[in-house]
Amino acid sequence: MSNSPFTHEKRSTIRTDPWPDNEAKIDPTAAIEDFKPRISALVTDESRTGYSVVVLETVEIKVGDICSIKTGESPPTRAEVAREESLGFEVKKLGLKKLE
Repeated sequence: MSNSPFTHEKRSTIRTDPWPDNEAKIDPTAAIEDFKPRISALVTDESRTGYSVVVLETVEIKVGDICSIKTGESPPTRAEVAREESLGFEVKKLGLKKLE
């Protein structure tokens, strides 16, 4: 069994497929009204309570940071970086928990 923080025996919410383009835009300042994304991410799954995204290792965002995220046609929402896992190949996976 994996020790990954992304591996769970039982999930509290159902995961859904991401938007068709699978892309998320992230504003690390957590601004909603003045949303200015500076990070592009690939959405790997989505749920009622959050997102799982893949970003480059060079992205300066870490566990505990509050940011804003926008996927597809939905409006930006505030989220907290809850988990981080290096995937190798200079990319990392982030678990983002919705705050709204």
